[in-house]
Amino acid sequence: MQQDAGYTVTAASDEDIEKFVSLPAVASNRETWIQSAEKAGAEKPAQIIERMKAIIDAGSGGVAHD
Repeated sequence: MQQDAGYTVTAASDEDIEKFVSLPAVASNRETWIQSAEKAGAEKPAQIIERMKAIIDAGSGGVAHD
């Protein structure tokens, strides 16, 4: 659909993904989200974020990221 509209679609390489997920801000954002979710009453937010991470890892060709 994007290509039909004239956009260029580019997938990130495993190397680019690794660079991104290795940024200190990514870990910090995860912790911020977990703390905010806990304060809002979410049950097991750390497990939710780990499941999200697993989905992202699977979508990136199975490359695990911390």
